[in-house]
Amino acid sequence: MAKIFTLCSLAILIPGLCQADEGLGNGADGASMPIRIGQADAVDDTLSIGQPHEGALAYGTPLRASDHLGVRQGRNFGTVELVGLIEAAAAKVSRDHSDTPKLYVGDLSLKHGGPMSPHVSHQSGLDADIGYYLKRGHVTDRLKSASLKTLDIPRTFTFMETLLESGDVQYVFSDKGIIKALRAYALDTVGLPAAKVSAWFGGQGKRAIVRHLKGHASHLHLRVKGSASKATLAQVK
Repeated sequence: MAKIFTLCSLAILIPGLCQADEGLGNGADGASMPIRIGQADAVDDTLSIGQPHEGALAYGTPLRASDHLGVRQGRNFGTVELVGLIEAAAAKVSRDHSDTPKLYVGDLSLKHGGPMSPHVSHQSGLDADIGYYLKRGHVTDRLKSASLKTLDIPRTFTFMETLLESGDVQYVFSDKGIIKALRAYALDTVGLPAAKVSAWFGGQGKRAIVRHLKGHASHLHLRVKGSASKATLAQVK
């Protein structure tokens, strides 16, 4: 079922949105008019609003604990795209690798988005901190640092490959040592084409989707594009 908003109701999530002088969705008398957001067959009933570092989330979808995932309750909301992609990737790992343990997922966003300490981003339902599969010392209740000795490269690569093949990923932040190991595995063991590996993991100066960022040895930071939300918001402009 389509969601019905007014600009003033969205202004609770985006300060300044409901302003009669902008003329966006307002009647001749300046009153806020209803805006229909989403269709019955829409991909995404959730709505990522604003930017990951200054935004909000309407109708956030919870990522739930399952046979494949452990989650951080209360900080586990995202868009349908984000939640579905994490669930699909974890399920793929379990199908392809027997006896796969649960993967622990840290923070996504709050139910309605907005600031969430200690993060700068994670405000609009597009971000998730996700642990690595470990062959030694794996835990299912917190994020834990990985090293080249403890990282389960086959499982982590399967998870990462599923994310990247979806076409929904804007980027992934990881650790340079982990990225290097996954890149080598993709080339030498899986045999992926060099051009695809470079586009994903870097090489020959190419700006990759998977990028190094300090502080990501304990988890990868996934950000999805939020295409469905962008298309929906375009309907009200």
